[in-house]
Amino acid sequence: MEDAIADASLEVMNGIYSQFQLAEMVNRTELITTAVKFLQLTYIYSAKELPTIIAQTLSQLPGAEHWQNGKK
Repeated sequence: MEDAIADASLEVMNGIYSQFQLAEMVNRTELITTAVKFLQLTYIYSAKELPTIIAQTLSQLPGAEHWQNGKK
């Protein structure tokens, strides 16, 4: 997870947060729960259905309105 946070610190908000600042902001329990939910989708839906289901699930996450509208 630490490597992912370090990589993400370069991407999130155009890199305005250091990896240490970003690590403090991440709710690790919530992140793991969300990751498990996405993994479970791979066992429930077919490869054909999965892209649509993933997009629908992503649209329910915090900040999704920006992602859907192509805003930063």
